[in-house]
Amino acid sequence: MIIRRTLISLKAAGLVNVAAGTGGAELAVKPEDFTLFDIYKASGSMEENIFGFHEQPNPACPVGGNIHNILDSHLADAQKAFEQSLATVKFSDLAAELKKAESAEK
Repeated sequence: MIIRRTLISLKAAGLVNVAAGTGGAELAVKPEDFTLFDIYKASGSMEENIFGFHEQPNPACPVGGNIHNILDSHLADAQKAFEQSLATVKFSDLAAELKKAESAEK
C-alpha cells in the first residue's frame, strides 16, 4: 500500500510512468533531471513542517509559553537547509552510488 501511494504521488509529479496491473513503473524523467528535493515535494512532505511539535503548549508554563517563540525560527532554518541539501542530490547521483556499492561488494 505504501509503495502504491508513493508511485501515485511520483506519477502525479510527472517523475514516473505507471502501467496498470503488474505492468510496473519507469522513470518519466531522465535521472539527471530531477533531485531528491523533487521526490520530497512529490511525497507531500512540504505541506507541513518536518519539526511540528507541541501544538498547544501551556502559555502559563515558562517553557511552553515560549517554546515556539524560541525554537520555530531555528527549526525553520534547519528545514530550509535540509531541503536545499536535497536539491543538490540528483537521482543519477544515487544510481551512480548504487552501482559503485554493488561493484565494491563483488
